[in-house]
Amino acid sequence: MISVQLNPFACQIGVTEVVLEMPEAPEAVESNNALESLITGAIAAASNHQQLDLAFAILSPKDPHTLHAEEEKVQSTRTCEKKKVQFRLGRAAARLAFRDLDYEHSAPILQGTAGEPLWPDGFTGSITHCDPWTVAVVAASSNHLAIGIDLESVRRVQVIDISDIICCDAELRWVRGGSDFYTRLATIFSAKEALYKAVYPFCRRYIDFKEVEFSCPVDGLFYAEFLTCSAEGLFPQGLVVHSRQQGDLVFSFVIAELNKN
Repeated sequence: MISVQLNPFACQIGVTEVVLEMPEAPEAVESNNALESLITGAIAAASNHQQLDLAFAILSPKDPHTLHAEEEKVQSTRTCEKKKVQFRLGRAAARLAFRDLDYEHSAPILQGTAGEPLWPDGFTGSITHCDPWTVAVVAASSNHLAIGIDLESVRRVQVIDISDIICCDAELRWVRGGSDFYTRLATIFSAKEALYKAVYPFCRRYIDFKEVEFSCPVDGLFYAEFLTCSAEGLFPQGLVVHSRQQGDLVFSFVIAELNKN
């Protein structure tokens, strides 16, 4: 099924929630090692020439995923069990990544009014879910670093054609111009989700998929242009999304310095 809702951080979405549901075939689920390699490649490419104290962690529902007491309180009793599990896994994955940064404190990772993670002082990060995986990336930083990640399944976007929902005209021509339609669609969907997650904490406003237009990717890089808002002016170097695809999965990562002026 497909549903469209205005919620920036529910499930694995960016600013407009597009939830695609279908049973996972065993062959569509990549191994943990393959996923780790995919994420490492995207992060390494995006972090080139930057001195970053950054770590990530991957979990699945079979892994331990308990919550901090304060995190328990922000969970609504009306939340479905699947989203409760995703919330717990996201926080557990973030804490594992914190350990790799030698941060062992038990500060809770709460959520804002739009559902976005609220990171402890001195840190930022992003969380994504794509059954059965949850991925968290965290970085030690000031308040001037934007990070967004997204993991998407090519198989899942085959449920229904969402290209008219998420793509501008030029993007549509690229998505429909090759023999790998669903891979391209999953890639641009994932790239926009990652971008929205990075930008939202600084813009604090709803941004539609079509308010951002990507150039056709070169070597897995999307260059973003904001069409209807001033978010691009917040980032003096512009915004670039690094996307990598392996098997059924697409992982997108964006990291950018905020304009400090």
